[in-house]
Amino acid sequence: MQKEVKNKEQMNFNMLNQAFQAFSATTTKFQEAYNKLQEQIAYLSKELAEKNAELNRNVIELDQTQKYINNILENISDGVIALDLKGKITTFNKAVQTMTNYTAAEILNKRYDEIFLTQEKGSDLINDVIQGRVLPDGHETTIKSKSGEDIPVIAYTAPITDEHSQIIGIVVTFNDLSKIKQLEEEIERAKRLAALGEMAAGVAHEIRNPLGGIEMFASILEREYIHNERERKIIQSILKGVRSLDKIISELLSFTRSFGKSDFQNVDLIDCIESSIEFASQEFDKKMIKVCKKYSTGQSIIVFGNGDQLKQVMLNFLLNAAQAISHETGIVEISCSPYYREGYVVLVISDNGEGVKKEHLEKIFDPFFTTKSKGTGLGLAISYRIIEEHGGKITVESKEDTGTRFLVRLPLKQKFMNKV
Repeated sequence: MQKEVKNKEQMNFNMLNQAFQAFSATTTKFQEAYNKLQEQIAYLSKELAEKNAELNRNVIELDQTQKYINNILENISDGVIALDLKGKITTFNKAVQTMTNYTAAEILNKRYDEIFLTQEKGSDLINDVIQGRVLPDGHETTIKSKSGEDIPVIAYTAPITDEHSQIIGIVVTFNDLSKIKQLEEEIERAKRLAALGEMAAGVAHEIRNPLGGIEMFASILEREYIHNERERKIIQSILKGVRSLDKIISELLSFTRSFGKSDFQNVDLIDCIESSIEFASQEFDKKMIKVCKKYSTGQSIIVFGNGDQLKQVMLNFLLNAAQAISHETGIVEISCSPYYREGYVVLVISDNGEGVKKEHLEKIFDPFFTTKSKGTGLGLAISYRIIEEHGGKITVESKEDTGTRFLVRLPLKQKFMNKV
């Protein structure tokens, strides 16, 4: 009996020992598996860290590239607009805002042809790009600013594609041609004025000689008919007409002649302005026009030129301003601002008079063009020539029933250009 119990205990012990050995073996395998898992986790963690670091570098590089591209877009002078395939604006740069005065809220997600184009439609642009009808040299067109002004541009179009080369939108780039068109107009005006000047000079000399004879004979007749009131009045009318014609001829010759730079000297522009205001004061007082001076009368702004000619220009502008004002709240503003670093001074004379019609604006510097019943149309033409001879430039801005603004830009005397 004891032997059986002992055998049974031995058997149980052997089974327990086997179970323990099996448990130990299993535990060892689990430990080995755990160690391998730890190694794999460490390896994967390292690899993940490297991938995260690489991804982070890529994100930083992408962000830097995006900022670089955005910086280029914001600083180039050409307007850039991106459209989706429905013709809606998705992106635009600062040049577009500067050119058109539209804000982001007024442009984004709006149809391109509703906002800008006046000669084409946005859908046509998109179809042309999709079908490959793109002009490599661009095409001239116009876009409208916020105020409704037509801006001449050269437009270039190109497709925007995805990674599968599928067109997902188009980009429109346009160059502002306003300054080029303005220069072309100035060149055309200069040619026209030169041709008119040559013709006018010849005609003026041909007319002046017989006109002098008419005046001489009319003066003789006036003396002979001194006691005949009726005939004397007729003769006086002839003399008045002759003198009026002689004045026009003198202005015409003044317009055609070249202003010699040999008479140029240092001229204080402020003194010229003050002198011109004094000459025009009678006209201002008559209409109770208020003169606002936006400059200091104690300062000196020196240019190199002919003082009498510059006074003539300013007087022309001031008298034109006075004649344009017919209401009792007339104001003429005069400012004179030197830009020493850039080497020029800007004189601005503005009024709140009747303004100039849009169709007349480009003609006001042409000789003989006038809207006044008693004007000769030579005052502004002569002023233009004088400023041109002084190396300067005149521009005019006007709106009907609002007023007119003349801007004169003149080079400063060289030795004053280093002032800060």
